[in-house]
Amino acid sequence: SDGSTVVGNSRHEVGNSRGRAFRWRAESGMVQLDIVSDFVTANGVSGDGEVVTGRINASNARGYVWTEADGASAIGETPNHRNLVQPTDISGDGRTIVGYTWTLHGTEAFLYEEDFGMQIVPGLGDFVNNLRVSRDGTRVAGDQGTSTVRNLFVWTRLGRTEDDRLVGMVTHPGDRPGGAARAAPSAISADGSTVVGQSSGASGREAFVWSDEHGMRGLGRLRPVGGESRAQGVTGDGAMVVGYFHEGTRF
Repeated sequence: SDGSTVVGNSRHEVGNSRGRAFRWRAESGMVQLDIVSDFVTANGVSGDGEVVTGRINASNARGYVWTEADGASAIGETPNHRNLVQPTDISGDGRTIVGYTWTLHGTEAFLYEEDFGMQIVPGLGDFVNNLRVSRDGTRVAGDQGTSTVRNLFVWTRLGRTEDDRLVGMVTHPGDRPGGAARAAPSAISADGSTVVGQSSGASGREAFVWSDEHGMRGLGRLRPVGGESRAQGVTGDGAMVVGYFHEGTRF
């Protein structure tokens, strides 16, 4: 968002798995979203803080979109009537929600817009995760693969009409830093040009940044072997990355 709004999850008792979604603003403080369920998460918020998305129910997951004026409404089912869905992000303009849906074979990426409903994004394969979307909804980043090898991908939407809205181009950024076996995105810049996250392999876990201009680059660790680093966020233009280094008890 623009920095004025924070969303997340809270628990009222230690050990209680029933979570509640909240929205925080300086003028109102932390306010629980008015969603009646034993388990609610808030996973993404629009740039102006007005639209929130997340998941209702722990075992029988449903996706929702929430506004203060209208409350929560379900984002529906996929064309194959798969109703177990996990929204992971919402575009800055609040119009596009991305996430994944469970299938018999793994997980598939979906894209939801109010005017068009929920659709599976073609060409990405099974076992997708960690989906992030640019401000205008034209770029989606995520990772796909198995439990041992996971590849970063960037999907660029080429159309916006009802007929061609899922026409897109998939980019696989290539080698992961240090030959790592897995790479997972944490954030994508507002303009979609830059993706940041963490790669992991035999030599440890390392922050990475990928961009159209420079490709995939590792950001290093405190030590060549051991410890870890992670890129957590990126500015709208991709010029600045924030994250952490970790070694033992030191951050």
